[in-house]
Amino acid sequence: MVGYSKDNKPSNDKVAEVMSEINGEAKQSLQSPCSSPTLPCPRPHQPNAPILQAFSHQRCQGHSANTVCISKSMLVDLNSSTMDIDTTSDGYDEGGYDQAESPEAYLARLHDVRSRTLADLIKKLDGLGRPVDAIVYDGFLPWALDVAKEFGILGVVFFTQTCAVNSIYYHVHKGLLPLPLSPGSTVLLPGLLPLEPWETPSFVYIYGSFPAFYDLVVNQFSNIDQTDWVLFNTFYKLEAEVVDWMAKLWRVRTIGPTVPSMYLDELLKDDTDYGINLFKPKSSVCMNWLSDKPISSVVSLGTALVLYINRNGGFLERMKGTGVDVIGLDWTVGYGRWKETFGKWN
Repeated sequence: MVGYSKDNKPSNDKVAEVMSEINGEAKQSLQSPCSSPTLPCPRPHQPNAPILQAFSHQRCQGHSANTVCISKSMLVDLNSSTMDIDTTSDGYDEGGYDQAESPEAYLARLHDVRSRTLADLIKKLDGLGRPVDAIVYDGFLPWALDVAKEFGILGVVFFTQTCAVNSIYYHVHKGLLPLPLSPGSTVLLPGLLPLEPWETPSFVYIYGSFPAFYDLVVNQFSNIDQTDWVLFNTFYKLEAEVVDWMAKLWRVRTIGPTVPSMYLDELLKDDTDYGINLFKPKSSVCMNWLSDKPISSVVSLGTALVLYINRNGGFLERMKGTGVDVIGLDWTVGYGRWKETFGKWN
Protein backbone atom coordinates (compact mmCIF):
# COMPACT_ATOMS: atom_id res chain seq x y z
CA MET A 1 0.00 0.00 0.00
CA VAL A 2 1.26 3.46 -0.91
CA GLY A 3 1.82 5.59 2.14
CA TYR A 4 3.27 8.81 3.40
CA SER A 5 3.39 10.90 6.53
CA LYS A 6 1.31 14.00 7.13
CA ASP A 7 2.92 14.97 10.42
CA ASN A 8 5.26 17.89 10.91
CA LYS A 9 8.09 16.28 12.88
CA PRO A 10 11.63 17.67 12.59
CA SER A 11 13.57 15.89 9.85
CA ASN A 12 15.86 14.22 12.41
CA ASP A 13 12.93 12.31 13.89
CA LYS A 14 11.44 11.65 10.47
CA VAL A 15 14.63 10.12 9.09
CA ALA A 16 14.95 7.79 12.06
CA GLU A 17 11.29 6.81 11.80
CA VAL A 18 11.38 6.17 8.07
CA MET A 19 14.66 4.27 8.14
CA SER A 20 13.39 2.08 10.97
CA GLU A 21 10.43 1.27 8.75
CA ILE A 22 12.68 0.49 5.78
CA ASN A 23 15.11 -1.59 7.84
CA GLY A 24 12.20 -3.53 9.30
CA GLU A 25 10.97 -4.40 5.84
CA ALA A 26 14.50 -5.37 4.78
CA LYS A 27 14.89 -7.78 7.69
CA GLN A 28 11.58 -9.39 6.84
CA SER A 29 12.27 -9.70 3.10
CA LEU A 30 15.85 -10.88 3.62
CA GLN A 31 14.84 -13.08 6.55
CA SER A 32 17.73 -11.61 8.52
CA PRO A 33 17.49 -11.15 12.30
CA CYS A 34 20.45 -8.77 12.42
CA SER A 35 20.32 -4.99 12.14
CA SER A 36 22.06 -4.41 8.83
CA PRO A 37 23.29 -0.99 7.78
CA THR A 38 21.83 1.19 5.08
CA LEU A 39 24.26 2.45 2.45
CA PRO A 40 23.69 6.13 1.56
CA CYS A 41 24.97 7.00 -1.90
CA PRO A 42 24.98 10.76 -2.66
CA ARG A 43 25.80 12.07 -6.10
CA PRO A 44 29.45 13.12 -6.42
CA HIS A 45 28.84 16.54 -7.94
CA GLN A 46 26.66 17.92 -5.14
CA PRO A 47 28.50 19.82 -2.40
CA ASN A 48 25.77 19.95 0.23
CA ALA A 49 24.83 16.23 0.17
CA PRO A 50 21.45 16.16 1.97
CA ILE A 51 21.69 12.37 2.19
CA LEU A 52 24.84 12.64 4.27
CA GLN A 53 23.18 15.12 6.61
CA ALA A 54 20.08 13.00 7.05
CA PHE A 55 21.96 9.87 8.04
CA SER A 56 24.42 11.62 10.33
CA HIS A 57 21.43 12.65 12.44
CA GLN A 58 20.11 9.10 12.44
CA ARG A 59 23.35 7.70 13.81
CA CYS A 60 23.63 10.38 16.50
CA GLN A 61 20.22 9.33 17.77
CA GLY A 62 21.57 5.86 18.53
CA HIS A 63 20.43 4.02 15.43
CA SER A 64 22.52 1.51 13.51
CA ALA A 65 25.69 2.84 11.96
CA ASN A 66 25.82 3.59 8.28
CA THR A 67 28.69 3.73 5.84
CA VAL A 68 28.34 6.52 3.31
CA CYS A 69 29.63 5.90 -0.19
CA ILE A 70 31.20 8.97 -1.82
CA SER A 71 33.56 9.57 -4.72
CA LYS A 72 37.30 9.75 -4.11
CA SER A 73 37.44 13.21 -5.69
CA MET A 74 35.23 14.74 -2.99
CA LEU A 75 36.68 16.44 0.09
CA VAL A 76 35.32 15.28 3.44
CA ASP A 77 35.86 16.75 6.89
CA LEU A 78 35.87 13.54 8.92
CA ASN A 79 35.61 15.50 12.17
CA SER A 80 32.27 16.90 11.10
CA SER A 81 30.84 13.58 10.00
CA THR A 82 29.19 11.10 12.33
CA MET A 83 29.28 8.29 9.79
CA ASP A 84 31.88 5.94 8.44
CA ILE A 85 33.18 7.18 5.10
CA ASP A 86 34.12 4.82 2.29
CA THR A 87 35.19 6.05 -1.11
CA THR A 88 34.56 4.61 -4.54
CA SER A 89 35.81 5.76 -7.91
CA ASP A 90 33.74 7.82 -10.32
CA GLY A 91 36.40 7.39 -13.00
CA TYR A 92 37.92 10.81 -12.38
CA ASP A 93 39.58 10.46 -8.99
CA GLU A 94 41.99 13.38 -9.30
CA GLY A 95 39.66 16.18 -10.33
CA GLY A 96 36.13 14.82 -10.41
CA TYR A 97 33.80 16.59 -12.82
CA ASP A 98 36.38 19.24 -13.71
CA GLN A 99 38.75 16.53 -14.95
CA ALA A 100 36.28 15.17 -17.49
CA GLU A 101 36.42 16.03 -21.17
CA SER A 102 32.73 16.98 -21.21
CA PRO A 103 29.56 16.58 -19.13
CA GLU A 104 28.55 13.67 -21.34
CA ALA A 105 31.89 11.95 -20.78
CA TYR A 106 31.73 12.42 -17.02
CA LEU A 107 28.20 11.07 -16.66
CA ALA A 108 28.87 8.07 -18.89
CA ARG A 109 32.01 7.12 -17.00
CA LEU A 110 30.33 7.74 -13.65
CA HIS A 111 27.65 5.22 -14.56
CA ASP A 112 30.13 2.63 -15.77
CA VAL A 113 32.80 2.93 -13.08
CA ARG A 114 30.82 3.77 -9.98
CA SER A 115 28.21 1.08 -10.49
CA ARG A 116 31.05 -1.46 -10.42
CA THR A 117 32.86 0.11 -7.46
CA LEU A 118 29.58 0.38 -5.55
CA ALA A 119 29.05 -3.35 -6.03
CA ASP A 120 32.60 -3.97 -4.83
CA LEU A 121 31.90 -1.92 -1.69
CA ILE A 122 28.79 -3.96 -0.89
CA LYS A 123 30.83 -7.16 -1.18
CA LYS A 124 33.54 -5.66 1.01
CA LEU A 125 31.08 -4.69 3.75
CA ASP A 126 29.49 -8.13 3.62
CA GLY A 127 32.92 -9.70 4.09
CA LEU A 128 33.46 -7.49 7.15
CA GLY A 129 30.25 -8.79 8.72
CA ARG A 130 28.33 -5.61 7.91
CA PRO A 131 25.89 -6.71 5.22
CA VAL A 132 23.93 -3.95 3.53
CA ASP A 133 20.15 -4.21 3.59
CA ALA A 134 19.31 -1.13 1.52
CA ILE A 135 20.90 1.45 -0.76
CA VAL A 136 19.58 4.99 -0.42
CA TYR A 137 20.73 6.67 -3.60
CA ASP A 138 20.40 10.15 -5.05
CA GLY A 139 17.80 10.42 -7.79
CA PHE A 140 20.52 11.45 -10.23
CA LEU A 141 22.03 7.95 -9.90
CA PRO A 142 19.16 5.71 -11.09
CA TRP A 143 21.60 2.94 -12.02
CA ALA A 144 22.20 2.40 -8.28
CA LEU A 145 18.83 0.65 -8.23
CA ASP A 146 20.22 -1.96 -10.62
CA VAL A 147 23.06 -2.59 -8.17
CA ALA A 148 20.56 -3.00 -5.32
CA LYS A 149 18.49 -5.49 -7.32
CA GLU A 150 21.64 -7.40 -8.24
CA PHE A 151 22.26 -8.07 -4.54
CA GLY A 152 18.60 -8.59 -3.66
CA ILE A 153 18.47 -5.60 -1.30
CA LEU A 154 16.09 -2.67 -1.10
CA GLY A 155 16.54 0.29 -3.44
CA VAL A 156 15.46 3.63 -1.97
CA VAL A 157 15.61 6.75 -4.13
CA PHE A 158 16.21 10.10 -2.43
CA PHE A 159 15.19 13.26 -4.28
CA THR A 160 16.92 16.42 -3.08
CA GLN A 161 14.77 18.87 -5.05
CA THR A 162 11.20 19.86 -4.28
CA CYS A 163 8.29 17.62 -5.15
CA ALA A 164 6.98 20.33 -7.48
CA VAL A 165 10.19 20.32 -9.53
CA ASN A 166 10.32 16.53 -9.58
CA SER A 167 6.71 16.33 -10.69
CA ILE A 168 7.51 18.50 -13.69
CA TYR A 169 10.51 16.35 -14.63
CA TYR A 170 8.41 13.20 -14.20
CA HIS A 171 5.74 14.46 -16.59
CA VAL A 172 8.41 15.41 -19.12
CA HIS A 173 9.96 11.93 -18.86
CA LYS A 174 6.59 10.27 -19.40
CA GLY A 175 5.85 12.49 -22.41
CA LEU A 176 2.89 14.04 -20.59
CA LEU A 177 4.42 17.52 -20.79
CA PRO A 178 5.56 17.95 -24.41
CA LEU A 179 8.56 20.16 -25.06
CA PRO A 180 9.35 22.80 -26.10
CA LEU A 181 6.70 24.72 -24.21
CA SER A 182 4.68 27.09 -26.34
CA PRO A 183 4.99 30.80 -25.52
CA GLY A 184 1.92 32.00 -23.69
CA SER A 185 0.86 28.47 -22.76
CA THR A 186 -0.12 27.33 -19.27
CA VAL A 187 1.38 24.27 -17.60
CA LEU A 188 -1.30 22.29 -15.76
CA LEU A 189 -0.10 19.39 -13.61
CA PRO A 190 -1.71 17.45 -10.73
CA GLY A 191 -1.17 19.02 -7.32
CA LEU A 192 0.37 22.22 -8.70
CA LEU A 193 -1.00 25.66 -9.38
CA PRO A 194 -1.11 26.71 -13.04
CA LEU A 195 2.40 27.64 -14.18
CA GLU A 196 3.67 29.90 -16.91
CA PRO A 197 6.51 28.41 -18.96
CA TRP A 198 9.16 30.60 -17.30
CA GLU A 199 8.12 29.23 -13.89
CA THR A 200 9.25 25.72 -14.81
CA PRO A 201 12.86 24.50 -14.28
CA SER A 202 15.35 26.07 -16.68
CA PHE A 203 16.08 22.75 -18.40
CA VAL A 204 12.39 22.59 -19.31
CA TYR A 205 11.75 26.26 -20.04
CA ILE A 206 14.89 26.71 -22.16
CA TYR A 207 14.62 23.39 -23.95
CA GLY A 208 17.85 22.23 -25.56
CA SER A 209 20.21 23.96 -23.15
CA PHE A 210 22.81 21.60 -21.69
CA PRO A 211 21.47 18.35 -23.22
CA ALA A 212 23.57 16.15 -20.92
CA PHE A 213 22.09 17.68 -17.79
CA TYR A 214 18.60 17.71 -19.26
CA ASP A 215 18.92 13.95 -19.75
CA LEU A 216 20.28 13.65 -16.21
CA VAL A 217 17.33 15.35 -14.51
CA VAL A 218 14.68 13.70 -16.66
CA ASN A 219 16.16 10.20 -16.47
CA GLN A 220 15.85 10.25 -12.69
CA PHE A 221 12.47 8.69 -13.37
CA SER A 222 13.63 6.00 -15.79
CA ASN A 223 13.11 3.19 -13.27
CA ILE A 224 11.28 4.85 -10.40
CA ASP A 225 8.39 2.40 -10.65
CA GLN A 226 10.79 -0.39 -9.63
CA THR A 227 12.06 1.33 -6.48
CA ASP A 228 10.99 0.09 -3.07
CA TRP A 229 10.70 3.53 -1.47
CA VAL A 230 10.75 7.16 -2.63
CA LEU A 231 12.08 9.79 -0.22
CA PHE A 232 11.81 13.55 -0.70
CA ASN A 233 13.85 16.30 0.92
CA THR A 234 10.74 18.31 1.80
CA PHE A 235 7.98 18.28 4.39
CA TYR A 236 4.33 17.45 3.85
CA LYS A 237 2.68 20.75 4.71
CA LEU A 238 4.91 22.63 2.28
CA GLU A 239 3.75 20.61 -0.74
CA ALA A 240 0.71 18.70 0.46
CA GLU A 241 -1.20 18.55 -2.82
CA VAL A 242 1.65 17.28 -4.98
CA VAL A 243 2.79 14.83 -2.27
CA ASP A 244 -0.75 13.44 -2.12
CA TRP A 245 -0.68 12.92 -5.88
CA MET A 246 2.75 11.27 -5.85
CA ALA A 247 1.70 8.96 -3.03
CA LYS A 248 -0.80 7.40 -5.43
CA LEU A 249 2.11 6.24 -7.58
CA TRP A 250 4.89 5.24 -5.17
CA ARG A 251 5.67 4.52 -1.53
CA VAL A 252 6.45 8.11 -0.63
CA ARG A 253 7.96 9.54 2.53
CA THR A 254 8.88 13.17 3.16
CA ILE A 255 11.92 13.51 5.45
CA GLY A 256 13.05 17.09 4.92
CA PRO A 257 14.46 19.51 5.39
CA THR A 258 17.79 17.71 5.72
CA VAL A 259 20.01 20.56 6.83
CA PRO A 260 22.70 20.85 9.53
CA SER A 261 21.27 20.46 13.02
CA MET A 262 22.08 24.01 14.12
CA TYR A 263 19.65 25.31 11.49
CA LEU A 264 16.90 22.92 12.52
CA ASP A 265 16.72 21.56 16.08
CA GLU A 266 20.18 22.40 17.53
CA LEU A 267 20.66 18.88 18.90
CA LEU A 268 24.18 18.68 17.49
CA LYS A 269 25.98 21.83 18.62
CA ASP A 270 28.93 21.48 16.25
CA ASP A 271 26.81 20.57 13.25
CA THR A 272 26.90 23.78 11.21
CA ASP A 273 27.86 22.48 7.77
CA TYR A 274 27.64 19.37 5.64
CA GLY A 275 31.23 18.23 6.09
CA ILE A 276 31.67 17.57 2.39
CA ASN A 277 33.01 19.78 -0.39
CA LEU A 278 33.74 19.73 -4.08
CA PHE A 279 36.60 22.17 -3.58
CA LYS A 280 38.95 22.90 -0.71
CA PRO A 281 37.15 25.49 1.46
CA LYS A 282 38.80 28.90 1.65
CA SER A 283 36.35 30.69 3.91
CA SER A 284 38.82 33.24 5.28
CA VAL A 285 39.99 34.20 1.79
CA CYS A 286 36.42 34.66 0.61
CA MET A 287 35.37 36.64 3.67
CA ASN A 288 38.43 38.89 3.46
CA TRP A 289 37.70 39.55 -0.19
CA LEU A 290 34.08 40.33 0.60
CA SER A 291 35.01 42.64 3.48
CA ASP A 292 37.05 44.79 1.10
CA LYS A 293 34.07 45.40 -1.17
CA PRO A 294 31.77 48.43 -0.77
CA ILE A 295 28.25 47.77 0.52
CA SER A 296 25.81 46.71 -2.22
CA SER A 297 28.64 46.11 -4.71
CA VAL A 298 28.46 42.29 -4.80
CA VAL A 299 25.67 40.16 -6.22
CA SER A 300 25.59 36.53 -5.09
CA LEU A 301 23.68 34.05 -7.23
CA GLY A 302 22.98 30.47 -6.28
CA THR A 303 24.09 29.07 -9.59
CA ALA A 304 26.28 30.07 -12.47
CA LEU A 305 24.14 27.81 -14.59
CA VAL A 306 21.36 30.41 -14.51
CA LEU A 307 23.79 33.05 -15.73
CA TYR A 308 25.10 30.78 -18.45
CA ILE A 309 21.68 29.88 -19.76
CA ASN A 310 20.40 33.46 -19.64
CA ARG A 311 23.49 35.17 -21.00
CA ASN A 312 21.77 35.60 -24.37
CA GLY A 313 18.85 37.19 -22.55
CA GLY A 314 20.97 40.22 -21.74
CA PHE A 315 21.59 39.82 -18.02
CA LEU A 316 25.36 39.92 -18.27
CA GLU A 317 25.26 42.74 -20.80
CA ARG A 318 23.24 44.83 -18.36
CA MET A 319 25.83 44.12 -15.65
CA LYS A 320 28.66 45.59 -17.71
CA GLY A 321 29.81 48.98 -16.51
CA THR A 322 28.04 48.70 -13.16
CA GLY A 323 31.18 47.90 -11.17
CA VAL A 324 29.29 45.01 -9.55
CA ASP A 325 31.00 41.67 -9.04
CA VAL A 326 28.81 38.74 -10.03
CA ILE A 327 29.36 35.57 -8.00
CA GLY A 328 27.80 32.26 -8.94
CA LEU A 329 29.34 28.84 -8.48
CA ASP A 330 27.61 25.60 -9.39
CA TRP A 331 28.49 21.93 -9.66
CA THR A 332 27.98 22.12 -13.42
CA VAL A 333 30.62 24.81 -13.92
CA GLY A 334 34.18 24.45 -12.59
CA TYR A 335 35.59 27.61 -11.07
CA GLY A 336 38.28 27.99 -13.72
CA ARG A 337 35.79 27.75 -16.56
CA TRP A 338 33.37 30.06 -14.71
CA LYS A 339 36.03 32.74 -14.28
CA GLU A 340 37.04 32.45 -17.92
CA THR A 341 33.43 32.73 -19.06
CA PHE A 342 32.17 35.48 -16.79
CA GLY A 343 35.10 37.30 -15.22
CA LYS A 344 34.38 40.66 -13.59
CA TRP A 345 31.77 42.73 -15.28
CA ASN A 346 32.84 46.35 -14.70
